[in-house]
Amino acid sequence: MQRAERFPFVGREGSIGEGNWLPFVPLQLRNGERSSEVLGLLDTGATVNVLPFAAGGMLGLSWEEQKTPLRLTGNLANYEARAVLLSAQVGSLPQVQLAFAWTRAEMVPVLCAFEVRIR
Repeated sequence: MQRAERFPFVGREGSIGEGNWLPFVPLQLRNGERSSEVLGLLDTGATVNVLPFAAGGMLGLSWEEQKTPLRLTGNLANYEARAVLLSAQVGSLPQVQLAFAWTRAEMVPVLCAFEVRIR
């Protein structure tokens, strides 16, 4: 039997109106002994998880050590990105390995492109 967990939509600070409620999920990201709790924006149309540059630094990642370049599209197309593999736990669900496009962009949230099932 598959485990499921529900997460409420979260309103953005300083925004007005119903259209500003977004699907954020609580994530604990881990790289070796370093971990960070973040809110990831669920992007069901994305094909890749995205990690902003500062978040990778907090997890002890070194840009120079990441050897697999990635090409992002859309509003992140002008930024370099590298592939990284992190342990991730969403809420109280079991920990899994997730691949991220670690980007040089700073003004982007952690983007989560994993599967969501709505019942």
